[in-house]
Amino acid sequence: KGAASTKSTQAMTTLSELARLDTCVTVVDASNFLANFESVESVRDRSAEVAEEDERTITDLMTDQLEFADVIIVNKADLVSKAELEAVKAVVKRLNPTGEVVTCSHSQVPLSCVMNTGLFSLQKAEKFPEWRQSVIENNHVPETEEYGISSFVYRADRPFHPVRLYEDFTERFFFTQALVPEEDEEGDE
Repeated sequence: KGAASTKSTQAMTTLSELARLDTCVTVVDASNFLANFESVESVRDRSAEVAEEDERTITDLMTDQLEFADVIIVNKADLVSKAELEAVKAVVKRLNPTGEVVTCSHSQVPLSCVMNTGLFSLQKAEKFPEWRQSVIENNHVPETEEYGISSFVYRADRPFHPVRLYEDFTERFFFTQALVPEEDEEGDE
């Protein structure tokens, strides 16, 4: 038992041995950013999964993420006016004057903007007291757990049938209602 335990400990590696932290990227939804940023809602109002002692507002959470990021992707630029897009970018730049801002639609971003940039700086990260505290105390709760975010990968030998997938997806996740024209107030007699 002792030899097996030692062997498994030796086989374990740290993340820094496998990869380096290169870039911290935050994605902003341009079409909802200003409404969310001006919101007085708490993080708890949006998710039951959040710890009861978490008193941050949505604005606090967004500010933390924007200030810490090396690259801020302003997505869905096609869904807002030029003036609104400029307003979103102005807030982003005010919160993070040194961050690289990339504007896009449909998340179409050149990989060179987010990979192998060398922008992450441990010295800069250590200036954020919450980040530093979570590292020192090793008490960081991943956002996936903190906010109930999850994902999965489905693998199969046969692809989905595109028409059936579309119909099933829209039937389950979109509420559609036929618009019935109103009758004239005088009535059609």
